[in-house]
Amino acid sequence: GELSSVDLPPMLDVEAAYPGYVGQPYVANVRAFIEKAEELSNRRIVIYTGGPFFDQISKGANQADIDFISDRTLWLAAYVTNPEKYVPTAWKSRGKSWSIWQKSGDFDYTGKPGTGYRIDGIKTVVDYNVTQGEAADISAWGEASKIVTEDNSES
Repeated sequence: GELSSVDLPPMLDVEAAYPGYVGQPYVANVRAFIEKAEELSNRRIVIYTGGPFFDQISKGANQADIDFISDRTLWLAAYVTNPEKYVPTAWKSRGKSWSIWQKSGDFDYTGKPGTGYRIDGIKTVVDYNVTQGEAADISAWGEASKIVTEDNSES
């Protein structure tokens, strides 16, 4: 169905790759996915990734494709105390940082079960995310993610 103004924008999880599948082929496929998803949803995609991974996977890729990807909002995966250190270079070089930070998850960076955030009544650890905005910013985010085109100023 259609996304409403209170829905969060679609998000793309960029954190896994087959061995040897790096550089331009990987980045080109991420860009192609973003282009198609944005065309179909009429919303700007949010990118979920971590600095060390994205820096490694995009090494040697076309700079225009990297810039296209890093023009999107960043949801940073970094189970650390200092997230700025883990913002991917592509975002840092554009003067951008994270909008959402996943500071703990159900698994740590080595793939072992996490020791992260717990909620009473849930047997496993859960992902813990923070935002640099306020609740009102999150509420307005869905509406703000709409893509405006020359053909349709309300799209």
